[in-house]
Amino acid sequence: MTFSTRKLLGTTTKALYAAIDEREVRTISSFFFKPYKSPSNALFRTTSIITDAPVLGTFSAVLAVMTVYELFKAVGNLLIGHFKESLGNLQEFKDGLLATIGLAALAIFSPIINTIDLVGGSVNSVRNCCASTPEGREELEGGLSSYYSREENEIDPYSYSPVPARM
Repeated sequence: MTFSTRKLLGTTTKALYAAIDEREVRTISSFFFKPYKSPSNALFRTTSIITDAPVLGTFSAVLAVMTVYELFKAVGNLLIGHFKESLGNLQEFKDGLLATIGLAALAIFSPIINTIDLVGGSVNSVRNCCASTPEGREELEGGLSSYYSREENEIDPYSYSPVPARM
């Protein structure tokens, strides 16, 4: 897969590609909820919500045509008496049919999966951003309990900001 094609594909398609490529050694879960690397990365991940479904649908349609071809080969081999080849073609048909159904299901669910991944990536990007400053690390480690455990006199009741007033 070329570099530009890999950038345009969404998380669902990249994970599927890694699952079927023997050279890929990453686990499928390593693709999801990754922090954004750049603004263009966020843009590509956002557009993949729309673009992944047609890509996976096209893959599914091509595989469906190949699957029907295997069925025709099985019937042809059966008619001319090549039973062993016919069984092999039926096995290929079965495998192709299952893969076609799986790709079609991924095409349907990929916008939802990619949207959840986009939100998870946003959360992790914000978490990594906040954790890079000392104040952010302190706030992440302390959580909301440190905010609510402050004394009452530190909070300005007339302020519209949820941040405690400085005295």
